[in-house]
Amino acid sequence: MSEPGQTDRPKPNYAVEQIKALRARRRKDDPAKVAANKRGKEIQKLILTSIAEEARTVPEIAADTGLSAQEVLWWVTALRKYGQVQDEGKRGDYVAYRRK
Repeated sequence: MSEPGQTDRPKPNYAVEQIKALRARRRKDDPAKVAANKRGKEIQKLILTSIAEEARTVPEIAADTGLSAQEVLWWVTALRKYGQVQDEGKRGDYVAYRRK
């Protein structure tokens, strides 16, 4: 029980108050960055879907997805770096890529 003259009020949680203050000061997400991230995820999905069933070269992926060959090469290189795509040997002058 509480002593006479004291209320049963809960103690303030300063950590929660600090988090609220930090969130209020934090910048809101930039709509341009959000749109760019969304577009990047869409491109990744297009490329990974294109090479899921069979290995394809950069020009074949570009034709299948409607993206430029330069953009496909950039994305395939990044996806390869992060272990989502693997080489499947050469086809003529081009390397064929497959989803891991």
